[in-house]
Amino acid sequence: MPGPIAEIFFCLCLIVDTGHRKILGCECLKREAAELVATLIQKAVRTEGNTLRSLVLHAYDASPMKGAFTNVTLERLSITAFCSRLRVSNDNPLCEAVFRTRKYCPDWPNKGFAIKACAQTWVKSFASWYCGPPPTTA
Repeated sequence: MPGPIAEIFFCLCLIVDTGHRKILGCECLKREAAELVATLIQKAVRTEGNTLRSLVLHAYDASPMKGAFTNVTLERLSITAFCSRLRVSNDNPLCEAVFRTRKYCPDWPNKGFAIKACAQTWVKSFASWYCGPPPTTA
């Protein structure tokens, strides 16, 4: 995500339930780091209460997703992980669609985000907009 000046970016980390097309977790990070990704995964699993079904994480092929910290977290949570093919950025079409939707969202800032907190606020708002209102029960 664009930062305050050219060549400065914030990293967007999304966890998407592909079966329900729902964003389970999202975070705007200053840097890619295995411990930050692992924390987001833990939060998403805890929030959704996904303890009874087997989970699979399809991740892009980068060091935070292959790091020991992330792998230990995934193993502890009984999550099977597999990574995209090397140098193939569009190996997960659903996630790519979410990222494309993000870029064309009506309130996407053209000039970037001044600080990480602004980017994080926007990401939370986007996730809420993307998933829509919670279903009502009759």
